[in-house]
Amino acid sequence: MRKRILITGASGFTGKHAVAHFMKKDYEVTAAMRKEMSCEGASVVSCDLENEDQVMKLVEDANPHYILHLAGTKIMWVAHGNSLYLTLTAM
Repeated sequence: MRKRILITGASGFTGKHAVAHFMKKDYEVTAAMRKEMSCEGASVVSCDLENEDQVMKLVEDANPHYILHLAGTKIMWVAHGNSLYLTLTAM
């Protein structure tokens, strides 16, 4: 029986390499990303990780043995007057 892995952030630098690695190891890979892109050999799924219902459906459908969470956030510094604020925005 092939092991199943769900990889979030699969369109990013690290995610692409993780998908390739697990494909070579003969895993059944579900590649989750914000926008569907080609990911040879993997099942590609578009998912908004800020939407709990979408995430629950993703996990239910993929039924993975493992989850590799590589989706990142965008860190942005915002200047306001003489102050600098750190904001975190989910990507």
